[in-house]
Amino acid sequence: MIVEILSITVVSFIANCVGTISAFGVGTIMTPILLLFLPFSQTILLVCGVHWFHDVFKMSFFRAGIDWRLFMYFGIPTVVATFFGALLVTPEQSMVLTSLMGLFLIFSVAIMHVIENFQIPNNWVTSMIGGLLSGFFAGIFGIRGAVRSVFMAAFDLHKVTFIGTTGAISLVLDSTRMAVYLWDGIRLDAPLYWGFALFVPASFLGAYLGSRVVHRIPQHNFRAVVSVFLVVVGIKLLLTPWLGW
Repeated sequence: MIVEILSITVVSFIANCVGTISAFGVGTIMTPILLLFLPFSQTILLVCGVHWFHDVFKMSFFRAGIDWRLFMYFGIPTVVATFFGALLVTPEQSMVLTSLMGLFLIFSVAIMHVIENFQIPNNWVTSMIGGLLSGFFAGIFGIRGAVRSVFMAAFDLHKVTFIGTTGAISLVLDSTRMAVYLWDGIRLDAPLYWGFALFVPASFLGAYLGSRVVHRIPQHNFRAVVSVFLVVVGIKLLLTPWLGW
């Protein structure tokens, strides 16, 4: 188990660094790697735990930019719609849905860059619509951060607002998920609980390094950086079901 704990520590550092720069991606990076040596139930709980700390660190580093109005109008509909979207999913749909999710991400990025200066107005109406669609798609496809980032990127927010607000929304979602997992009786093996003594500092260092990188990215290039990560995840989701990656 020592090797596994050290591996998770390294993956936590990398995932938190990437996740802070792109405002999503911690679960996308960690989940497939941890599934190589942990049962599914323990993987989702451990990743949720690491992601929860990631949200806290991200909010602390970018707290000045958190838009609480956007958090309310976007975040609450996201939580509600995620629940209803998840009710529509069946195991037989997973392969097709995963590929469709990949196409959706790639297409969304293409629209934002093909149409010059594409931007969705940031008001309470568009925020609620974006939150509902983001949550609904996240519930169906099981990918939360990337879907949310598509809509946030379309608002063309300042990078500090983008990352800080997504962190606040994600914290609510992860707290809800954590409570559900624990209520359902999902638990980690004892060594993995002790492993958080390494996972949390590694997550902090990764998030800190990512925050320093973000501050060095010019604002006019930030949406392009997020778009690159979205396209990479989109291609992965598009090909994964068919190539077994």
